[in-house]
Amino acid sequence: MTDTRTSGAKAASRIDPYADADGIATHLTADEGDALAVLNALLGFSRADVVRSPGDLGVPRPAVLRLAARHMAVAVTRWMVESGGARERSVLRASRRESGRVWDDALMGGWAPAFSLRSIDFWLGATRNIPHLDAERASVVDGSPRKKKRVLKEVLPAAEGGRDGDWVFFLLAHKAIPGFALAPEDERQVLRALRRASPLAGLFALDLQEDSEALAAERVSWLFAEGTVRLLECAQDRLERSWEQALVSLWSRSDTVPNLLPLWKSTGRALRAYVAAADASRRCDLLRPLLRLLAEIPSKVMTGGGDAVRRRVIQLPGWTSIKERDEMLGAVRAVTDLGARMNRMREEFVLERYGDERYEEAQLFLRAFGEEFNERRGAVDDLSRALSNAVG
Repeated sequence: MTDTRTSGAKAASRIDPYADADGIATHLTADEGDALAVLNALLGFSRADVVRSPGDLGVPRPAVLRLAARHMAVAVTRWMVESGGARERSVLRASRRESGRVWDDALMGGWAPAFSLRSIDFWLGATRNIPHLDAERASVVDGSPRKKKRVLKEVLPAAEGGRDGDWVFFLLAHKAIPGFALAPEDERQVLRALRRASPLAGLFALDLQEDSEALAAERVSWLFAEGTVRLLECAQDRLERSWEQALVSLWSRSDTVPNLLPLWKSTGRALRAYVAAADASRRCDLLRPLLRLLAEIPSKVMTGGGDAVRRRVIQLPGWTSIKERDEMLGAVRAVTDLGARMNRMREEFVLERYGDERYEEAQLFLRAFGEEFNERRGAVDDLSRALSNAVG
């Protein structure tokens, strides 16, 4: 299944008495049923706690692989539609505004998400090994730490490559994995690997697994590629909600500066990468989630005004020098400073005139700016000013 698309699977090359006319399995063995239960849990179709015993399909029947492909395709389609693909909006097509539902054929343009073998390999590895990583058993996998390490490695998805369908599957799995009750360290490793394997999962979690601004922007730019950008078009509202939850969780976290600093740097890097990729791709109409997030920071995340926010950052434990304290202030400020970046983009886009190359994009950005951010930009600027004052 190197290129399975949501439009359906091809017919089986040989007759299988337990498959229908399209080569889809209609009768399952116990191991095949257990494997599909794992897949459905990873896709969010069922609870993960029903998966208790490891299964081993050996080499799965083509009919079972086709059934699994159908399950993946349905999950990705549902995610796109429920994320916002069924909602009327204006989007850009060939630098022109068009209105409709992203899911309609006219706006989809014949594109459909595609999967690679990475999804199959991850599913089968999880089927065979995730039950061994249950927190109750994790410390005694055959009594061997080496065996435990091998079992975990066989669950983790490959870090590079893949298709846009894989990226959505790994995002869904990222949400589902906490329900499998893995040992905490194992869960962290699996989630980190999923974020590394899927730029979409990394973007949703504000953790792109890159220390470089350029590399982070490159990973996000894959999501703005022709066709694949439909995922972002569908997920605008869901993306903002995920970012808000991530920021609320990070801001309320009680921890030391050495632990929090890399998390805030990763958050700012991911948001800047999204802006950079949108600008480079000339899709700044997709900055609405960021504008909405910035508008909500003063009331839902960093509440109490600039002085209270600055005091809270300064009072975090663990910093050992003024330089380290100011670095922490700067990492938090990097998020609020995106408000100033949006203000500059507004000033640039108001200069676009009818007939200019980015006029339609500018109009959509300016509408989003006015609807989502304009009334709150002063409060965001106040936060940045307070966080930039490193004296005291």
